[in-house]
Amino acid sequence: MTIRDRNLMKYAPFLMPEHRQMLRQVEEELYVHKSKPVLDEQRLEELNVTLSEGLENQRELIFTYFYHHDFRFEIGFVKAVDPVSKVIRIVDKLDNPSTLPFESIIDIRFH
Repeated sequence: MTIRDRNLMKYAPFLMPEHRQMLRQVEEELYVHKSKPVLDEQRLEELNVTLSEGLENQRELIFTYFYHHDFRFEIGFVKAVDPVSKVIRIVDKLDNPSTLPFESIIDIRFH
């Protein structure tokens, strides 16, 4: 014998119109598409200096990048900068490699 569950519909009579409106607003805020910020030349130069210093001194960096309408973070050491394919190859503390495209990077900071 299977039990048919109405999921959220069983709670629908208990939701007041104000509650439904608040839930819609929360859902819209969570799933809103963010736009990628445009970096000016000065900011790009600052990122380049931080990147080159992190590569030279093998310091751990925090990369903020834009991926699928959201901001993501990656922490690791720079292993290589590939100007041909325009990617940065990084390795985290557990030796897991990853690549970040130049155009997706928004911020680079020291950890």
